[in-house]
Amino acid sequence: MISKFWHGWRQRRRVTAAWGCAMGEEVTHLVALGAQAGDRWRVLESLQWPVAQAGTAGAEDEPLIDAGLLRQALLAPAVMAHPQARQCTLSLPRSRCVMGHAAWPADWAEEEVAAQVQVEAAAALDLAPQALGFDYQTDGPPGPAGALQQWCWAACARSELRPLRQAFRGQSLQLFAVEPAELAARRAWQHLREGPSALWSLPVADWHFERLPQRDEALELPGDLGDFPQLVACGLALAPLMRAHAPGA
Repeated sequence: MISKFWHGWRQRRRVTAAWGCAMGEEVTHLVALGAQAGDRWRVLESLQWPVAQAGTAGAEDEPLIDAGLLRQALLAPAVMAHPQARQCTLSLPRSRCVMGHAAWPADWAEEEVAAQVQVEAAAALDLAPQALGFDYQTDGPPGPAGALQQWCWAACARSELRPLRQAFRGQSLQLFAVEPAELAARRAWQHLREGPSALWSLPVADWHFERLPQRDEALELPGDLGDFPQLVACGLALAPLMRAHAPGA
């Protein structure tokens, strides 16, 4: 059975506010977004705190996250001040997960795709296949029979996911998904209403987002994603909001 990495706890329901939690190696950034008129969202709160580390990178039984300390952070007064934001999407530090892109036959069954992802992810993380949490999705339009389909996948050690679930257990704030930072940053970059210049010209509190058409491919995200952790957090918060406001939701 597949252990889902970033889609495992998604709930399809309408929400008006959500948190994004970008966990870095030293600092965690937490941003809340709230809905405005139409498909528009604004920053409600932007926080940061030291990473709640439980161990050092390496062994599969030594997760990075201390569940108790993360739980305390999620119960902080500034977080509880936004009770309408009941869902939270997280990203692990980039050193603790791996992403990949691949092209496989479009007529492969889901089981075949899952098996291939598991093999490649296990090799990339140097872990036993059963020790993985992973997920995958198509990365482009479906191809015709006999053609190749582009896929995107992400994985981490299963031990990294356990403390995340524990931190949210019994809370009013629910874990919506665990998602790669790269995907979250690009989602925020794509839908940042003020455009790319806002990263340097505006404080995070003044950022707004809306469902925008695809930006010009030349507008690539500048620099390393680690330079924009608050953008990652915004993209994480956008995940449940955009899903809830998707056509037919």
